[in-house]
Amino acid sequence: MLAVLILLLALVHLLPWLSTRRDELGRSPAKLISLISGAMTLPYLCIIAWDGERSAVKAILKNGDFEHLLMMFIAYYCAGMLCLFAGICFGARIKVRAFDVFSFHQSVSARFYRKFSHIFFAAVLLLSALKLQQVGGLIEFWANIGMRAQNLSGTGALDAFILPLSYLAVFFALYAKSIDNKPSRYWIVFLIVTVFIALSLFGGRKNSIMLVFFSLLAASAFNLKFKLISLKSGVVFAFLGVFFIAVLLFRLGDQTEFSSGSFDFVDAIQNTSYVDTYLFVMDYFSDRAFWHGVGYGDLAIRLFGSGDSSLLPPIDDGVYIRSLVEGWSVRPPMAFNELYPSSWPPETFASGFINFGFLGVVFFFFIKGLASGLLLRWARGRGFAPIPFFLMIYVSANFHFSNLRLVQTGFLFAVILVVVTGLRVFSRLKIVRAMN
Repeated sequence: MLAVLILLLALVHLLPWLSTRRDELGRSPAKLISLISGAMTLPYLCIIAWDGERSAVKAILKNGDFEHLLMMFIAYYCAGMLCLFAGICFGARIKVRAFDVFSFHQSVSARFYRKFSHIFFAAVLLLSALKLQQVGGLIEFWANIGMRAQNLSGTGALDAFILPLSYLAVFFALYAKSIDNKPSRYWIVFLIVTVFIALSLFGGRKNSIMLVFFSLLAASAFNLKFKLISLKSGVVFAFLGVFFIAVLLFRLGDQTEFSSGSFDFVDAIQNTSYVDTYLFVMDYFSDRAFWHGVGYGDLAIRLFGSGDSSLLPPIDDGVYIRSLVEGWSVRPPMAFNELYPSSWPPETFASGFINFGFLGVVFFFFIKGLASGLLLRWARGRGFAPIPFFLMIYVSANFHFSNLRLVQTGFLFAVILVVVTGLRVFSRLKIVRAMN
């Protein structure tokens, strides 16, 4: 029965690919979400279904019937994904004029996009240099990579600009090339590689990998005759896989539980998956009261509170889950210094279940799909221009109904609004000058 349900989950993830509409991957949030979800869920799920001892949480679960818990999770996740697809379809039929504040004059030239690609690129390099200075320099930072999270504290303001400007620098260059075949492919490759290195300097993997992956999607979506399934793309994906594992091993090198020879391919797959988090949450709240949204009150306390941040609730609600895993009795709101100093991000599934159980799962998945669908409608109306395209794929890939993701997405939209305001003023000035 478990094998049948896993097959059913795989088929649910394949549904967007069976559509008669032949959208490119980059122009279809449903395909993009199903691809990412499938890659992060199905491989690890198959592993622990075959060998439950590989699960990081099986030993601490109250439910002695691990197989039954897996089957319940798969059933809930299938329902959630179907609601997500329904949300995308529903949202894609609704036109939201409020998104136009993130747009600027569409008649700007390819030269305009190239110019601002260079400006954004220079800004990324400058902000990355400032960030390196704040963490004590590259050598000092990597010598203490085990304390990465602590050493990077206080650099969030820089990150809020580095990430979107990195994407826009690449996307603007690719979009300009789709208009008049400039800049050259060699410059674009140099641009992507340099920004990739800049994002990787601080020990992160997700943003660096996503930058390259999204750049490939943009090249395909902007009609640059780029094929996602090709030998060149295969080489790039293979490199990203090696990079992911290499950085992970380096960061874990000083931890005894991952000493030489104890880390294998299954551990790498586990590191990309949230399945253990979801299983723990389902098991823990099987006989406890749900939180009914009380955790979202942490945002107001944290964002508008004052004083020592350690005395305020955490923005990352995954800290509560990590504390529960450690056997602590916690419930929002609580001060950060009263919680375990690590996080298991809940993402959409666990956030829904913690707050409202199964109904929360399907509702939160629908909301996530709705957000992606609304942005899809807007991006289509704008001809998949760089900024609408970026916001659409970012929300599809990274937005989840948790405190941390809500804050990250909110800050991203705020930064994009600042950038667009500047672009709008500049483009209007050029139009006025041309008329005179």
